[in-house]
Amino acid sequence: MIIPLNAEELAKLAPPPPPKVNPRRRSTPASPRHNSFQSGVSV
Repeated sequence: MIIPLNAEELAKLAPPPPPKVNPRRRSTPASPRHNSFQSGVSV
């Protein structure tokens, strides 16, 4: 099975990227790894 690597096809197959949240706001729950990574990166 051959999958075309077109941008449109990838957009249909891959889920839409999550909206970027302001690093200052942490009200949104996140996975422990992502949360720790974000806390380490945010100033």
